[in-house]
Amino acid sequence: MGSWLSKLMKLRRNSSEMIPTFTQTEFRATYCYQNFALPDSIIFYMAKNPQSSKVYQKMIKSCKYFFIKNPILVIPQLYYNPTDQWHTNVNERKVCLKGITSKIWVSQNMVLDSLRFGQFNDISFYRCDAKIHWYKKVSVINFFAPKCDKFRLYNSAFANDNGSILLIDAIISALPKLKSFSCKPRHPSKMITFETVKKLLCIPHFYNLEYFHLTNIPESFDIGLFYEYIKVNKKAKICLHFSNQISQAYKNRLKMIAKDIIKRTKNQHNLKVPVIKFNGI
Repeated sequence: MGSWLSKLMKLRRNSSEMIPTFTQTEFRATYCYQNFALPDSIIFYMAKNPQSSKVYQKMIKSCKYFFIKNPILVIPQLYYNPTDQWHTNVNERKVCLKGITSKIWVSQNMVLDSLRFGQFNDISFYRCDAKIHWYKKVSVINFFAPKCDKFRLYNSAFANDNGSILLIDAIISALPKLKSFSCKPRHPSKMITFETVKKLLCIPHFYNLEYFHLTNIPESFDIGLFYEYIKVNKKAKICLHFSNQISQAYKNRLKMIAKDIIKRTKNQHNLKVPVIKFNGI
């Protein structure tokens, strides 16, 4: 049996076998015109505008028409590093995505290591619903900015075109749909300056945040000005974890703010009480 079906049946009998490959001719051999109960225009619109990756997968399982009209590969996990380039894992096997002509829909996680914007030309994205994990320095924030509502940066940094480190306020400013922000900067003193808080409070969509979490915060963070925001905040859950390197004078200021927050909670019941952590509290 030389058909694509025989390859698939053989794969099921022996799960350790390499993943079979099919040519375009083999794949399209069983495709034929469909007589749907709905008008063609509605079916075409459904094919081009799937509501979610799960819905799309159900559509293409029901009929090959939907894939032919809108070829998308739904990938739970997508990886990039300089050695392996773009790849994913299928049945514990690494699959290189170089040369893939279908669009990619990432549904769960994307792990990026030392990625620059030019590498996005290697594959075609349809949509990214994934949690994105950054390692080392990357310069692709503008690619994700339009739809990003949750952002987590752990022990990493973004780079400008000239290679300089992007400040936290610049990152948030570039993400207009942002609702949740969590960051443990790799270079705290380079990503947080004395102007950071002032610039954050000038960003209109900063006040739309529902979650704001900073870790390893240096002494350059203007806690006095940020506390003015905390006192009027009624929406965002705020978590501030300060560096072990902050001075005793800065710690004393944090303790004074903590005491003031406790007093305010007695009279201001709608105050969103922040989490403030530092060595010595």
